[in-house]
Amino acid sequence: MNVNIALAQKAASLARRGITGKDLGAKLGVRAPEANALAAIGRAEQERHSYRLTVAEVELLNALAAEHAALLREGAIRSPKSKDVAWRAGRSAGWAAATARKRIFDERYDDTVGMHVNGMGFVHVAGNGHMSLTPAGWALMHFMGGAE
Repeated sequence: MNVNIALAQKAASLARRGITGKDLGAKLGVRAPEANALAAIGRAEQERHSYRLTVAEVELLNALAAEHAALLREGAIRSPKSKDVAWRAGRSAGWAAATARKRIFDERYDDTVGMHVNGMGFVHVAGNGHMSLTPAGWALMHFMGGAE
């Protein structure tokens, strides 16, 4: 079965607004079961695309890997300070930690839900101003060609 992805995304968009079943089918010109299946496919497609890294996230990963490498060349074995990573990227001091905490962090406590939440798992942001790439972050950097 070949699915019209544009129609599936339209179905997901309508379903997100609360239109389902026969009403959804009527708007799409298909039967209700097919409309609901298209909405599910559209949601899956949107979720798949939501995992793309943003330009800022890629910039952060590259700057963090470069800062790690610079510290090692200097003989330091500590993790980079987030303000130094931000400086390397040409951004303000809080940018690196804020960018990492949005999606690419490993784990953090979220006050709004009252529990620990997991991110994509590429960057560990310590509470003391330091940050580091996780093993998954290093693997991604090697794949992207950004690790020295």
